[in-house]
Amino acid sequence: MKNKIKKIISLFAAVLIFYPAFAQIGIGTMDPQGALDINAKANRKDTMGLVLPGVDKVELDTLNGIAYPSVTTPKSKYITVTVSDPDDPDNIEYYYVPDPTQEGAEAPAGTIVYDIGQELIRVKRSSALGDWSDGLVDKTTVSEEIDYNLFGGQNFKIKKASAGYQFTVAIGGDDEYVYSCGSGRSYRTGKGNTGNSKWGVVIGKKAVDVSAGYRHALAVLEDGTAWVWGSNGNGRTGLGTTSGSTSTPRQILMPEGVKIVAVAAGYYNSFLVTDNGEVYACGSNSYGLNGNGLTSSYQLTPQKITFPDGVKIKKVSASISVAGALADNGDLYTWGRNSYGMTGQGTTSGNTLTPSKILNDVKDFDMGRASLAAKTDNKVYGWGITRGIGLGDSSTPITTPREVSITLDADEIVNAVAVLQCYDDNSYTNSIIVTNKSAYGAGDNTRGYSYYKLGIIDPTDGSTIDSFTSFTKIQNSTIFEGTNFIGASMGRYHTILITEHSNDLYNNLAYGAGRNSYQNLGTGASSIRIFSTIKK
Repeated sequence: MKNKIKKIISLFAAVLIFYPAFAQIGIGTMDPQGALDINAKANRKDTMGLVLPGVDKVELDTLNGIAYPSVTTPKSKYITVTVSDPDDPDNIEYYYVPDPTQEGAEAPAGTIVYDIGQELIRVKRSSALGDWSDGLVDKTTVSEEIDYNLFGGQNFKIKKASAGYQFTVAIGGDDEYVYSCGSGRSYRTGKGNTGNSKWGVVIGKKAVDVSAGYRHALAVLEDGTAWVWGSNGNGRTGLGTTSGSTSTPRQILMPEGVKIVAVAAGYYNSFLVTDNGEVYACGSNSYGLNGNGLTSSYQLTPQKITFPDGVKIKKVSASISVAGALADNGDLYTWGRNSYGMTGQGTTSGNTLTPSKILNDVKDFDMGRASLAAKTDNKVYGWGITRGIGLGDSSTPITTPREVSITLDADEIVNAVAVLQCYDDNSYTNSIIVTNKSAYGAGDNTRGYSYYKLGIIDPTDGSTIDSFTSFTKIQNSTIFEGTNFIGASMGRYHTILITEHSNDLYNNLAYGAGRNSYQNLGTGASSIRIFSTIKK
């Protein structure tokens, strides 16, 4: 009995001694707030290894792509930074960041924080400002899943995605519904409002294809119907008008019996591919974009494009002034503006007004001011602006397809390519090649309008690099071993990678990098410098 009483007294004393420390970081509570410093020194106040929270729940703190935990320093050691959007001066954001002029404003290396701003645990890797690890454990995960993403939230599995101008449309990996996120200007997210929004269902039915353009988007449902929303300008929605916007998805009327299987939303145009390999186009006739031989006025409803007899198209890609179509036998056709060698037709003048073949044995392609095509022999060819396709740092155009240099493993297979869809007429270009093992980027990364879309930083010091003159393997903190990259899409501000994995937990995880100010990646910091899993 005496021994039992002694044990109870000892236990009570231990609780009295350690409870204040535990309470400070919320151990055992539903809302832990604080940090543990594994490098705590005896001459410091936090001898128990604690760095106490100094600020209340702050919104995500970011600046120039660096994310700061919101519980590491006293409030007086923060400064407020105002950042305006150069493309949208009215869009002003405020950031709370550590003040580097204040002693102790930055936590020491080895500090472990539970970040209430982002709801995850991270470690301070060095004494450098902002040098925090990516997320180690995400509070929101279930079934003891460890999530290595930089931001809180649940993984959003995506089967297919298309990155547009400040927004994204996708097919969910679980339900295969149509989702969107980002800026709702011109109702391009299809949610009936014009504000910024996170991921949400646009069409609650199974879809087989989606495409995001400049101010409109397209989706194809399992039943072969095509749907559109966003700006009607230039007749790009195919609804018979050039004015106003379509605020929620509306079906595009096609001839009786026509079933759509794929779509492409360009800057001014829409393209619809049928199950028998025909292509319909609508929108502006500028540069011959509708492939009908015209360069003026509009095509207000979808009209068939003429291809050589026997040609069956399976995919179309369209940019601001050029388009292309891939036939089921691997032949690639292009048309539109020849400036900068964009059509690959061997000239930089005039327009190609109807589809003309430039390559054969192609398995995937994407069109922009710099264009790429992956061939069945695992080689990749590019044309257009040189530096956007890993062929140097020149703006000199390549007018016919030329093989690009990329170092691959012996068992590495190129699956898909993506290029910046040239949403405005500037010279900044970049591109992505995805394989069964990794992804590679080339072109502008931070220079001009690039916004970290290549997701590559200097591995020696973590700094950003303006551009890459050859294809360079991406860096990541979240991509799991055994991931098969099956697709990519590059928007005006961001890039999305689509993957497959034999483990269902990681299958159809999507990864994003670039600017996220409009929620065009769904959640997270306003700028994401290396690829991280997309959340909702």
